[in-house]
Formats: sequence, C-alpha cells, structure tokens
Amino acid sequence: DIESGRRLWHYEPPVGKLSAAALSPNGRTLALSAGNEIVVVDLKGQKMIGLPSESVWTALAFSRDGRLIGSGSAESAAIWSLPARKKLHEFKAAAGRALAFMPGGRAGRPGTSGHTGASAPSHLSGQGRHRAGPPLGSE
Repeated sequence: DIESGRRLWHYEPPVGKLSAAALSPNGRTLALSAGNEIVVVDLKGQKMIGLPSESVWTALAFSRDGRLIGSGSAESAAIWSLPARKKLHEFKAAAGRALAFMPGGRAGRPGTSGHTGASAPSHLSGQGRHRAGPPLGSE
C-alpha cells in the first residue's frame, strides 16, 4: 500500500523466476508468468488461479475489460479467458517482451518494439464465438 508503506502481498514462484508481469486496467488483478504457468491473483480477495502452459511467457497484457490476457514468447502468442480459465487460441508469432491489446479491446499483433499492428480476428477478442464472461473476482 503506497500510503502506509505496508506490503499487501508476496509471491515466491515455485520454479525458476518471474519472466513477465501485468496489472489489470482496474488495478485489482495481477498476472505473473513463472516457469510454464501464468499465475493470476485477485488482489482484493487474494485468490490465485494457475493457467498451465507448455511455454514460458516473456510478455503479458490484459484486455481493457480485464477478461482476457495476452501472453507472448519468442515463438508464439496466446489469448486466455480468465473467467473460463483456459487458453482460447495460440498462434505462431514472436512477441518477445512486448504485447498489448488495441484500445477497442481487440488483441493487437505482438511485436518486439512495443508497437501493435493489425488486430486479430474477432474470435480472439471476445467479440466472436469465444465469450470471455465476467472479470476474475467480480463474482
């Protein structure tokens, strides 16, 4: 807590080290990449969920509504639904350490310089056949 200087939460990754972190736009959810898992923490209730993966992610980003997480590595990028707690799609694209969602909420093309390009198909953005549901911690 900035006002009190008190640490609100601490995380020790079970394997390896943290390779990426992202805070949701509303500041209530934290995503961490540790080993081959994305750990998502509801900071208000301090609930944690794990999203197991075969990849070690070096970039994470939340969608504007906090319902989707984008993850990127040197070999691929993926879109995850937090409410469904699953990967919606993974595609070959080197994201390196930079990944972002476009302002309209659609997934942007990953890039190593931090710039986003063309938007992904609507089924990756939660606007098509994959609905994301309510944000984590809103239940």
